[in-house]
Amino acid sequence: MTSMEGLKEKLAELEGINSKIQRELELLKVLETKNDQFISRSKSMEDIKLLALRVASVDSNILIEGESGVGKGVLSKFIHDNSDRRDGPFIKIDCASLAPSLIESELFGYVEGSFTGAKKAGKKGLIELSSGGTVFLDEIGELPLNLQVKLLAVIQEKKLQ
Repeated sequence: MTSMEGLKEKLAELEGINSKIQRELELLKVLETKNDQFISRSKSMEDIKLLALRVASVDSNILIEGESGVGKGVLSKFIHDNSDRRDGPFIKIDCASLAPSLIESELFGYVEGSFTGAKKAGKKGLIELSSGGTVFLDEIGELPLNLQVKLLAVIQEKKLQ
């Protein structure tokens, strides 16, 4: 009886290892076939792509940091394209280019009659339009602090107020 329990535990352990190896093989296969989005030769970039594929399999918020022009947008699109949200919209929002007076209405939308010149039927915000997909917030540090706080609440709660 004891040896039977030991064999069951060993089988469960081996099945876990097998599952992990299968996931790794799938990631490597995707890396081999999806190289058209990246032009790279360095080991560190290959490691970043592998990490991006691992992250893509998890439904989570992701922070990508780096200097301007290093490819944060390309990397975020790569993650989106390899995630379960790939069939949903990918909306890139350049927070630095939004007009200061319209930032909040662009991100969160508005209802009818909210302000002079507003559309009669109101308007959905870019965040709501990205539902079921991915929103990439570029240059988020350029937003006014009060909007960063509001946006943080949306990101943490994963719902609009």
